[in-house]
Amino acid sequence: MLKKAQISGGRAATLIAIIALIIVLYIALLPPAQRHELLYGENVTEEEVGAAEEEMLLLAHPGRLDYLEEDKIEHSIPTLHLYTKTEGVIFKKLDSIHVSRWLLGGKSKEINFTIGDLENTDNVILGYSVKESDGRLIVILNDKEILNKEIKTAQPLELPKEYLKEGENILKFSVSRAGILGSNSYTLENIVITGDVTDVSGQTASAVFLVSATEKNHLEYARLKFVPYCNLSLVGKLTIEINGNTIFSGKPDYCNSPLPAIEFSPSHINSDENNIRFTTTAGDYLLDQIKVASYLREYVHPTYYFNLNDEQYNAIQNKDRRVSLKLKFADNIAYKAAKIIVNSKTLYIDGKDQIYEFDISDHVIKGNNAVKIEPSITMDIVDLSVKLE
Repeated sequence: MLKKAQISGGRAATLIAIIALIIVLYIALLPPAQRHELLYGENVTEEEVGAAEEEMLLLAHPGRLDYLEEDKIEHSIPTLHLYTKTEGVIFKKLDSIHVSRWLLGGKSKEINFTIGDLENTDNVILGYSVKESDGRLIVILNDKEILNKEIKTAQPLELPKEYLKEGENILKFSVSRAGILGSNSYTLENIVITGDVTDVSGQTASAVFLVSATEKNHLEYARLKFVPYCNLSLVGKLTIEINGNTIFSGKPDYCNSPLPAIEFSPSHINSDENNIRFTTTAGDYLLDQIKVASYLREYVHPTYYFNLNDEQYNAIQNKDRRVSLKLKFADNIAYKAAKIIVNSKTLYIDGKDQIYEFDISDHVIKGNNAVKIEPSITMDIVDLSVKLE
């Protein structure tokens, strides 16, 4: 009984195997669309099935491709004028004052004067002439004694800057005490308080220049060139800033000729708007022929590779199969222009289409193949694909 069961089971397994083979052969002989529907339960066309059976040789996503027409870009800055102007200013003027002192009393005098810009005010002097003098003349500036001695002739008195205030200042005059029965007094005439005030409203000048994102991305280093027209003996330190970064601070070696280029870091440059600022501490500068030059790294055009084996290449040569190159862009609005070099053969893109497709069967070789993109304008490529169809 056992032996009969084993024989019966072996025959059943053989029968199942034969039926499975017949089913496989049947499916293989079906048209592609019907075979796809039977296996996957989806209705597709013959073209869609054929597309699914294509061989993807290359799929890349190039993204943003920049176009650089040259390796140096110059930005011209308008002529700038820097200056500081120092003038003598009279803060206070009086015809005369009289101060006196005796045993039981005395008479003092206060003079008020105003300084609007203390930082840029220097050499504040009290000038006067002496008509009458007995005893010691005492002068107090903002509660600080600056003179206490006998004066017989005019001696201009410098008012220490550390005792001065921005705004109102008080200068007080008095005289020293006399003996028991005597008195001391001073009469001063032609009183004037003067100082040197520097106008710094023109000591700074700035300009703006624009840098594109492409330029910024490929910037290797930058240089500033200009010609300073000036009198070297009369000018002070010159400070130059790019976006708040100091790239030069000092007195030029000479005037009225182009200075050596000042090289500075590309990190000081912004994409889009940039500010260049010149400041002097003294004197008059006319800055001309100002140029900011961007030096760009050599741009390497992207190159992509795919391989064809003997069987694939022979099928292409026999016209049984073809090779398709397809580029998909971000939109169909922006203008596109580029050279697509397949090995040594050149194809061209020129227009606004979103998709460009080429038959490159005549351009391919057996083994390794190269696809190089040389843009003529900055553009965005979503996909680059090469298919064997």
